[in-house]
Amino acid sequence: MKLSLKKNIIITNIGRLYNPGKTAYDNPQLLDDAVIIIKNSHIVFIGKKQNIPLSLTKNVKFHEIHANHGLIIPGLIDCHTHSVFAGNRSYEMELKFQNVPYVEILKKGGGIHYTVEQTRKAEKEILKKSLFSRLAQMLKYGVTSVEIKSGYGLDLETELKCLQVIKEVSRETKQKLIPTYLGAHTIPKEFKDNPSEYIHLIINQCLPTIIKKNLARFCDIYIEDGAFSYDQAKIILTKAKELGLAIKIHAEQIMNCGGARLAAELSAVSADHLEKMTEKDCIILKQNNVTPVLLPGAAFFLRDNEVDFVEYIKRQKLDFAIATDFNPGSSPIINLLLCGTLAMQKWSLPTHQVLYSMTKGAAKALALSANYGEIAVGQKPNLSIFDVSHENELFYWMGQKTAKKVIIHSNIFNFGR
Repeated sequence: MKLSLKKNIIITNIGRLYNPGKTAYDNPQLLDDAVIIIKNSHIVFIGKKQNIPLSLTKNVKFHEIHANHGLIIPGLIDCHTHSVFAGNRSYEMELKFQNVPYVEILKKGGGIHYTVEQTRKAEKEILKKSLFSRLAQMLKYGVTSVEIKSGYGLDLETELKCLQVIKEVSRETKQKLIPTYLGAHTIPKEFKDNPSEYIHLIINQCLPTIIKKNLARFCDIYIEDGAFSYDQAKIILTKAKELGLAIKIHAEQIMNCGGARLAAELSAVSADHLEKMTEKDCIILKQNNVTPVLLPGAAFFLRDNEVDFVEYIKRQKLDFAIATDFNPGSSPIINLLLCGTLAMQKWSLPTHQVLYSMTKGAAKALALSANYGEIAVGQKPNLSIFDVSHENELFYWMGQKTAKKVIIHSNIFNFGR
């Protein structure tokens, strides 16, 4: 990968420029044989070469990028990841595929508690190095914005360490990073007999410290049997909201525990997973402008074949997002495009809805709609150039396609020749 900085850029020979529709159910906006002009790090023209106003190019020196008749799409947004952790749980894979219950894996020293143990022991610089590496992989797939959760510390010291890693890396990478506090990922071992004490720790120490240090934009929680209940979650999220954090919720993944209902009640920005939600849940999410985030990587890895919840979303014409849920346990998939292929295969989603869900839909799930998710005049550019002729190829090649170039503001990333 090579990086260059150019304030004035003209992109020519664009075979196909793709912008998502106004909603997931509208046709995309397509422009063939297009040109994009970027001046002073802002897009000033999108259209045909013969329609470029002379005033835009007069006495201006441009760095020209030849798209070689390839495809340009908005920079992809991975709106649900757990990218800061140490170690891996590859040894669990065979156990899962042999249908060994998760409780048994926990008893063998595996599961989330293993990752917590490894992350607590890891030096901050090691976590930073691994996060940089993961972000570089995501960038190759055209991902320019990434939401990153904590949640593998489950104590004040390590949660702060993970969020500080995100903050420090954010200063050094060109990708936009959105930090989320997920201290309520599960009950840590040391509080398993007294979960109320852990909730007290979150409310009275973790949240105030995170706010004081400006380490998170969102507070997330995992509502599930064996994790946090509806009532426990409401206490934590209400406090987080009072302190100024926006809300996201892991909801209805394994069982329906009221997470979608709570997301609506607290005006959460998103409710994620949702495999076990009802159509009534879906209607409530739509009424309260909560964006569903679908996570096909987790559904694939956990062999969840639920499809009804996606049919509810389609029937209610509810805009949605798709993300990787990249994590060491249930979705060790870092390639967002591959997750798009899985979503198409598992839930019969058309290409334009999948791309919407990774651009405009994902921007909605992060409250970033004003400036992200499309290629538009007046905005700073976040876009990816692929050596394909049609957007279907991004998903047809099953995770093989990487971007040739990615442009983030005035920064040009070149992959290969």
